[in-house]
Amino acid sequence: MQLTYLILIVAIVGIAIPAYMAYPGYVNESALLEERIANKKVEITSSDKEIHEETKPIISTQYPPIASIDGPPEYDRNEPVTFSGIRSYDPNGDEIISYFWTIDDGKQTYNYVGSIITHSFRNAGPHVIVLKVQDNTGLNSFSKYVINILLE
Repeated sequence: MQLTYLILIVAIVGIAIPAYMAYPGYVNESALLEERIANKKVEITSSDKEIHEETKPIISTQYPPIASIDGPPEYDRNEPVTFSGIRSYDPNGDEIISYFWTIDDGKQTYNYVGSIITHSFRNAGPHVIVLKVQDNTGLNSFSKYVINILLE
């Protein structure tokens, strides 16, 4: 008995890191890809024209969004400095729904929400900024950025 099957082809899209991410201070720590398995009913037609239904696992590859931080490599103490996560993107085309920032100011940790933030550092020296982005499928990734704060 000869069967005709529906064939599913899954293409995996490569991810290239844009050139602007290669400057000093940028560290990308994106989450690994996630495979989602769902069951899908597939109609199979036999040579005797009977239609049978079978449940087949379908594997789809979902990539997490790519978090990206833009900001100056150094800045003066007690001056407001702006950081942007606007270049963050999702390789699947999903919508980024949240931007969550954590800034270590030496003695205190600050949290911000939004694609663009402003912060004034009180202490000189290197400081770590972390951005977490999440897409509408629940996948997320992190990016770290180091800024050097000058005495003035």
